[in-house]
Amino acid sequence: TNSYQARIFLRRKLHAVSGRTITAFKEFIKQGELFYNHAEHAHFKISPLLYYYSMLNLTKAYILTKSPSKVKSRLFF
Repeated sequence: TNSYQARIFLRRKLHAVSGRTITAFKEFIKQGELFYNHAEHAHFKISPLLYYYSMLNLTKAYILTKSPSKVKSRLFF
């Protein structure tokens, strides 16, 4: 699925997208999926935190598709 997501990212006609940005996009998607999958099977006391981390990573991936040059340095924490 990561190659599919990368193609969607590139279809947005972003110019000057670096390899680091594409790698970060893939990692954010992957982490978001992992946190979401773990939240589905976790204890009810911890699952809200895992869902939060999932949405946080998916939001970072979305932001990269909109303006990678503006937020590139701020998203890598």
